[in-house]
Amino acid sequence: MAELDRNRVGLTVAVFWSGLHLLWLLLVALGLAKPLLDLLLRWHMFQAQYSLASFSFSMALMLLVVTFAVGYAFGWLLALVYNKMGGK
Repeated sequence: MAELDRNRVGLTVAVFWSGLHLLWLLLVALGLAKPLLDLLLRWHMFQAQYSLASFSFSMALMLLVVTFAVGYAFGWLLALVYNKMGGK
């Protein structure tokens, strides 16, 4: 098997992870997040009293930056471990 490129895997995971969070932010901004979250919690037989905060552009940007960075770090480490375990 070929060795994984740590940068490419890091970027792939980062784009995927931050993309999922971008979708969540769009749902929050459009007012569709709470019904979806209610449905998902009900499917898991979970009851909780909660409320969603109003959409904040600065918080949304911070969420995307952090999830991109964490996704990159996770992907980079995943490729490193794979390569060290004989993925060459």
